[in-house]
Amino acid sequence: MERTIDKLLVFCGCAACLLPLLPGGLGTAGVIMTLLAICSAALSDALPERIRAAMPICYCICALSTPAGAGFIPLALYDTVRDLHRSDRMRASWIAPVASLCISAVLWRPELLTLCATAALSGLAAALSARTSRMLARQATLNRTRDDLTTHARALLDRARGLETRLDDALRHADTTDTASRAAGADEPERRPAAFACLTDREYEVARLIAEGLDNREIAAAAYMGEGTVRNHISSILSKLRLKNRTQIAIAFWRG
Repeated sequence: MERTIDKLLVFCGCAACLLPLLPGGLGTAGVIMTLLAICSAALSDALPERIRAAMPICYCICALSTPAGAGFIPLALYDTVRDLHRSDRMRASWIAPVASLCISAVLWRPELLTLCATAALSGLAAALSARTSRMLARQATLNRTRDDLTTHARALLDRARGLETRLDDALRHADTTDTASRAAGADEPERRPAAFACLTDREYEVARLIAEGLDNREIAAAAYMGEGTVRNHISSILSKLRLKNRTQIAIAFWRG
């Protein structure tokens, strides 16, 4: 679309400058050259890139046959300048319009004003073509960069999903292992210190609460028994373990 607009501007400029400067008007030869210039501009975009410059070069050759043909050489120059970035022999195709303009000036000796107008339009066409080529190249680079970033982002998302799945599996496995460990620990009976093997279950519970630093009232509340019962159990513990006070009970408990 950008090149179509550029070519339309160049063509209108050529027609506007050429018509007033020809004393007898375009004539039959001028009409033919105008149609050839339009066909050359249209076909240069339709042809493959390898032979794209063939049409403007052919027009430049035909333009030498009539004075009116030189008026549309800027349009041919626009199509050849776009190939400057190429590395093959087609990048030098811009020489054909320049040479054709010089030869036409020698053959037909146009008025100085006509020659200056055509040269100015040629410079404008070359500048427009170079600017559009740079813009399209930059746009193509941005599009490739965008596509590469999109592909990379999708790859990162897929990798993140894979890592998230692996993390969920690891967490589920850890939860299962922890639950099994707690269940195994719950089934395993509490191991008593060897010195407390002679105590009953309630006496051992009282001894354990003593070792945790609870007094008689707190032991009674925790073990659901009366304080008198707690004192009786403590007396029995001291007697069975041959200890003197509750402090020694706590020391014996933690020593195991």
